[in-house]
Amino acid sequence: MRYATVELMGIFSYMMAFATVESLLLFVGLVLTSMLLPRRWLREGFSYKGFLIVLVGSVSAIQYQTFLGKELPEKNVFFLWAGMAIAIAVALCVLSHFVHRLQDILVSIAERFTVFAFLYIPLGILGLAVVAFRNIFKG
Repeated sequence: MRYATVELMGIFSYMMAFATVESLLLFVGLVLTSMLLPRRWLREGFSYKGFLIVLVGSVSAIQYQTFLGKELPEKNVFFLWAGMAIAIAVALCVLSHFVHRLQDILVSIAERFTVFAFLYIPLGILGLAVVAFRNIFKG
């Protein structure tokens, strides 16, 4: 199936808009969680702990989707999978809290990923604008 350039830009805009909203919700969730938890748990070292939480969550979601295949498993399998991901994230956050060399490595990696924000944020805002325009004036 072949798409025109305008259709491809529309598809890309929807993809970027969804990814931007998803990222904003994740970020707001992490910030709210850090406000609710005691200061030492997530607020101190937010950059590397947030990076670990997002990394473990992303990898586990990708693995879970691969595990799913075409069938939806039972709820207890999902809760087991989610519990393991949470346990791994908490264990890595606790470990990184006490091992300062690991903190330095994680902060360095997280800082390198922020370079992508210079592309991702403008493309996300543009995607949201295109999606809003298409839904308001062509809907």
